[in-house]
Amino acid sequence: MNGTWFGKLQPRMIELKNKGEVVLGQTIKKMENLNMSVPLTESMILFLLKKSSLDGVSNLEVKMSDETLVISGIMKKTMLVIPFEVGLKPVSANGRILTFQIESFRPLNSTWIKKKIFDKEPFSTYNEGKFNLDLNCLEKIKAIPFGSIVKFNIRDQKLWIGIGK
Repeated sequence: MNGTWFGKLQPRMIELKNKGEVVLGQTIKKMENLNMSVPLTESMILFLLKKSSLDGVSNLEVKMSDETLVISGIMKKTMLVIPFEVGLKPVSANGRILTFQIESFRPLNSTWIKKKIFDKEPFSTYNEGKFNLDLNCLEKIKAIPFGSIVKFNIRDQKLWIGIGK
């Protein structure tokens, strides 16, 4: 064994090692772009909203259409009964918290109504026209042991969440 067979084999081994690193790198890149799509229904969003006490709010409903999540119900304050409807559009995500921009509010754009409905820590918070919803409070999302929200959209009356890296 004078080293000549090893000398011939060594460049081939280096070539195979480099090809393996390239393939591994490509596989890792492809896996980073993968995400798990999870559909959230109107009833699941309603469950999150009702998870904490909503004193003075009744007939709460959630509907999804086009790119908008619509929450409606009846708010009672002293002797006043106020039916309301809020249009929300998902705009960003941080970890597993999805942020919605309030697009419309009927009949009156009142901060106290928004806070009463949306400011229910730790599940949801409201601040300056934005509503944050912690989706990790849903078992369907919590069951996924890794990743953050990487994409989201509303279609077919479902809020589709993509969880990945």
